[in-house]
Amino acid sequence: MARIYLKLEGRRVGNLQILRRAGTHPTRRTRLWLCLCDCGRKKLYETSALKYVKSCGCLNRTRHGDLTGQRIGQLLVVRDSGRRHKQSGAKLWECKCDCGKTKLIETSCLKRKRGSLSCGCVFLARSAQLNRSHGARSLGAPPGVRRAYSSWSNMCTRCTNSNFKNWDCYGGAGVTVCKRWLGPNGFRAFLADMGQRPEGTTLDRRNAFEGYNPKNCRWANREVQALNQRRFYIDGRPPEVLMRTVAEMEAEGW
Repeated sequence: MARIYLKLEGRRVGNLQILRRAGTHPTRRTRLWLCLCDCGRKKLYETSALKYVKSCGCLNRTRHGDLTGQRIGQLLVVRDSGRRHKQSGAKLWECKCDCGKTKLIETSCLKRKRGSLSCGCVFLARSAQLNRSHGARSLGAPPGVRRAYSSWSNMCTRCTNSNFKNWDCYGGAGVTVCKRWLGPNGFRAFLADMGQRPEGTTLDRRNAFEGYNPKNCRWANREVQALNQRRFYIDGRPPEVLMRTVAEMEAEGW
């Protein structure tokens, strides 16, 4: 049976004049039609697309008119750049942000409700604020806080990351971190319980066979750390040695 083709040549669809059939789509194998828009532009459309298109796209590009001089969020539309988006063909406007940066933004991004309100500086500032949970790594933080954060971070890595090189001696051996010291506010709680880390000290567990928690942790110097190793334990109990407190260490100038 011979195929029956729709005779669309000469018909009008909105601002489009259907000129002739122009082959088939290379992947979907649907019929393509060459159309001439009233603006003078020619464009190929599939049969199904002719049910809803009204123009080559020029109606959408001219609907919003001239945006020059308009303020949208922190953006001031300076002028029409004369350039078009490579994919959509939308008009690109030259906009100047309050931060001083100039950026090309297409019409739809300027007009939609949740479109561009800045060159991107507002998003970066908000992201930085959300990710800044304690500021312990910043140069403005006290040295004792930065040292405490380093100890807390290493503690979490040793007990939660199976890729840690000495995992078998920590997390793999059953050493855990209390829930209070984990999560988004873990470091805040750790700093409140342990205080700032004195210079010359590291985080030490009073009982090396127990996990990290406020009652079992302290700041200790290398001498105390060296004596508090598992190999010196007798029946799982720490060796009977004189352990200096943090206050005594600070008094000695640690």
